[in-house]
Amino acid sequence: MAARPRIRSATWRRWLPGRRLRLILAGAVVVVLLVGYGVTSLIAAGNGPDDRVRDLFAALADRDGVQLGKVADCDGSAMCQPASLRQGYQPPEQVEIRSVAYGDPAAGDTTRRPNRNRATVSVRYQVGGQAHDQAVTLTRDGRGLLRSWRVLDPPGALMDVISATVPTARLAGAEVATVRAPAADDRSDGAVWAPPGVYTLAAVDTPLVAAVPSTVVVAADRQAATVDVTVRPEVVDAVTGQVRERIDACARQPDLQPDTGSGPLSNCPLGVTTRYAFTRDARWAVLEYPRVELRQDDAGAVTVRTVTPGRARVTYSYTLDVVEPRSWTSTAETLDITVGGAVAVDSGRIVWAG
Repeated sequence: MAARPRIRSATWRRWLPGRRLRLILAGAVVVVLLVGYGVTSLIAAGNGPDDRVRDLFAALADRDGVQLGKVADCDGSAMCQPASLRQGYQPPEQVEIRSVAYGDPAAGDTTRRPNRNRATVSVRYQVGGQAHDQAVTLTRDGRGLLRSWRVLDPPGALMDVISATVPTARLAGAEVATVRAPAADDRSDGAVWAPPGVYTLAAVDTPLVAAVPSTVVVAADRQAATVDVTVRPEVVDAVTGQVRERIDACARQPDLQPDTGSGPLSNCPLGVTTRYAFTRDARWAVLEYPRVELRQDDAGAVTVRTVTPGRARVTYSYTLDVVEPRSWTSTAETLDITVGGAVAVDSGRIVWAG
């Protein structure tokens, strides 16, 4: 058998290294593509809209207002501050992601290829022993590998904190403004957004009133909660003492119309009007002090109201004679004592103005 020509052998040797190089390059490209696809898949697997919602509820579970502000994009909200959820707040329980839908249902996005940069996550959770379903809408921009989802419609609800007496209240650890009534037509004017959970609601204390805490459950529906307050016991004691001091000071005046003040009107709850032109020797005796009640009115002022009138007796002498010598006759009258007025703070001191 004849030997192969050398030229063909040389050509084979020249061709073999080039083919190997191309195969190596092609393999490298495939590996890079596979690795890139894997990395992209891993990033996408940990960056879905449902993951963002899970992070949000994790922040609630940790009572972390700062993290909630980052995840829910609510840094400016009163409930997304460092101390907002640290006290007076119980987070939702048994959180379950039910479904993830892409597109914008409100815009009728029902095509085969919906907008993958908009999503609605259906979540179920329990608050106060009751299960609630809520839809959380999210969006992201269409550029870049790391495209974070942003919450457009966070879970929770708007809440109207109502009070006619105090301007601010404390919802969990956050100080929020109060309104006298919810805004008409379901507008958000004056309402506070709160994430789902169980809250302690209380007025911010003042020198005159103290908070009466209440429990509020916030879930998916807007609601209103009224702030309760009570006049401080020490204020009641101070006013009761001042009322008695005033009555006693008035009773020491030897006059049928006593007055211990400097104003044009008498500041005494004692006084009788007689038909006699000439009287003398008026003497007062307090038989019983009035029982009073302190309330905050619709304008926020603390007012005094008599619950049970007191009683006082005045004795005096009168005469019908115009010239001397006059003949004097003793008489007595009993009358009820009622007081009113308002209470204020003056240089740290409780002052009753009645």
